[in-house]
Amino acid sequence: MKKNLMLSLLAVAAIAICSNLAKAVEIEVESLAISNAEVKDCNEASGGKVVAFEDPKAQAKGEIDLEPGKYTVYFIMSAPDEYHDAVYITVGKMKGRLYPEEYSKMTKSKSFLVTILTKGTCPILIQCAETGVILDKLIIESEAEKKAKSEQKKAEEKPKDGEDKPKDSEEKPKDAE
Repeated sequence: MKKNLMLSLLAVAAIAICSNLAKAVEIEVESLAISNAEVKDCNEASGGKVVAFEDPKAQAKGEIDLEPGKYTVYFIMSAPDEYHDAVYITVGKMKGRLYPEEYSKMTKSKSFLVTILTKGTCPILIQCAETGVILDKLIIESEAEKKAKSEQKKAEEKPKDGEDKPKDSEEKPKDAE
């Protein structure tokens, strides 16, 4: 029992350390340097504003400090249809093409994986691939953080020593007795 308790405490400590190393970064797109795009009010947006990429030359630029590691990059965004739905995003030297998972409402975009090799400031460049895209925020999430959250969730769901394990929710039919 002491061994299990010690292992559980070590796991919780490791999760806490990992989750503090690299938090997900959420960047409101309107906070970036915008050109050839319009900032608009939007009740659905996290900050109450969105950036509309209606010009083929629309772009947004910024920088972010990142630790070495792997990161998942995605947007909260909207687009009218599959012909007006994509942007290019460059983080550091890696480029991806992202588009929403659904149309006509604010939703998460598809994502891509970025690997950062050295600690430092990484440039961010968002460019219009297809006009009609509405961008709310950019999310850069550490793979280490995702793993730590997953481990923490598993640890929270696991029954502690001395506690009853969850019972089967299925009951036997009355006529089976």
